[in-house]
Amino acid sequence: MGAPDKKADTDAAPASHQLRAKWAEWQRSLDRYATWLAPRLPFAIAAFFAIQVVIRVLLSGNLEVDEAQFVGATGFALGFGNSHPPLYHWLVTAVLWVSGGAWVVSMSVVKNALLAGHFILAWDLLRRLKAAPMVGLMAAAALAFLPQIIWQGQVTLAHSVAVGFATLATLHAAAIWLRRPRLSTALWLGVAIAIGVLSKYNYLLFIAAFAAAAWTLPAIRMRLDWRTGWLVAAVATILILPHLVWALAHFDLTTARVEKLYSERNQIIGFDVPLLGIDGLASLALALLAWGAPLALVWGWLAWKTKPAEPPQVTDAWDFTDDYAKLCGRAAWIAAAALALIVLLGDMHKVHERYLTPLLLPAVVWLALSYPLDRRPMARGVLTGLATALFLASVVAIPATVAFGPSRLAYPYAAIADEIAGTEVVPSDVLAHRQHLAANVALRLPVGAVWSGESDRRVIVLWPRGERPPAFLIDRLGDDYAPAGDIAVHTHAYSNWSGRSVTVRSQVFERVR
Repeated sequence: MGAPDKKADTDAAPASHQLRAKWAEWQRSLDRYATWLAPRLPFAIAAFFAIQVVIRVLLSGNLEVDEAQFVGATGFALGFGNSHPPLYHWLVTAVLWVSGGAWVVSMSVVKNALLAGHFILAWDLLRRLKAAPMVGLMAAAALAFLPQIIWQGQVTLAHSVAVGFATLATLHAAAIWLRRPRLSTALWLGVAIAIGVLSKYNYLLFIAAFAAAAWTLPAIRMRLDWRTGWLVAAVATILILPHLVWALAHFDLTTARVEKLYSERNQIIGFDVPLLGIDGLASLALALLAWGAPLALVWGWLAWKTKPAEPPQVTDAWDFTDDYAKLCGRAAWIAAAALALIVLLGDMHKVHERYLTPLLLPAVVWLALSYPLDRRPMARGVLTGLATALFLASVVAIPATVAFGPSRLAYPYAAIADEIAGTEVVPSDVLAHRQHLAANVALRLPVGAVWSGESDRRVIVLWPRGERPPAFLIDRLGDDYAPAGDIAVHTHAYSNWSGRSVTVRSQVFERVR
């Protein structure tokens, strides 16, 4: 055997030292970045989502699936019959009026304003509780690891974005009211609760779990101030009551979407136990993983691998923040357990991740308070750096999916509408198998609207598969309409570089009685 290669060992040692030195310097740079960003986060968030509005407007004139549902459902009515409360409709209506009817601008402004509110509220809540903007930065950065917010929220969701904002608003308002019960904080809590109820009905499960958790914690129960609590209840009731009356009077429309929990099958689960929602529980477990696993893994790894630079300081607010952390954690557990029980006993089959947003957002506050990273320089720098990377990735990834994939933002709605309109301007209603097809085509017709069954205009029926109009669309029209022309075939390429095309058929129907 030859002698050991001492030169190789001496060369390897400096290389490893250099690598460690570079990593240490990179960590210090990330920590300096986090320290700089912490007090400035609201401005950075506002700037980011303002840029996202510009990108969305420039990217496509099409409406996404959830955006298209608002076409034909604007105004300030007490309800719109789509199993959702009306707040998002009201916001869209207001911005449409300000923008002069610019649909893409209006949808993008509303959504991105609410998304920005998620991060700013989380930052301000934790900043107030711990009197340190770095804690707020950690909570806001945590939201970037929730796919329902950082990805789905930007791509397609609507009412779920509103209820996420409302949940964080409620957590924010409840914290400042419990600490300083006075008329202004009680007013904010009442408004936040009303925003939640008027955003999406699954907020009711969150607020019930939050109230139950508060009642089970003596330290929180002792802080309940009945002198200003009446204002919380009064404000919330006054703002909610008109829609509540409407919702009860139209109960079938209000609860129609509940059927999705019964009728949809999860293809991944692939089984069904009669009378009990065992498959629904399995679907719920998968939804829980999809909703929160990325955050849990990253936060857990950083809490395990890093050490605090100094022990936590005990302040006058420490006891309250500890109690509030317990409140948020217990609320999340109660809400998740209640949903599991409902799914099991109701024999429900499928639970989507977006249903969990108001139920689990309190867990983010619990995590930031119970396992804080703000005093761990490596952890806070790495978490902030990764969150920033996710933000920047969404700026690239969303346009990339539109440019190269079968995205609805690249769907050839305009070409289809132009071919249907031809040179003849005829007022027409549009009925299609999906709202996104009807809405996007109707908006591009010279005098078009989504069919509602309340006008005498001709109806253009659209469908993507099959030689004849689908029976369920003909049934919706009923015997009052009859075909008034031949079936036309429209084949057009996506408005991107995917090389894909789509074929849609259309036929005109006119009222005969």
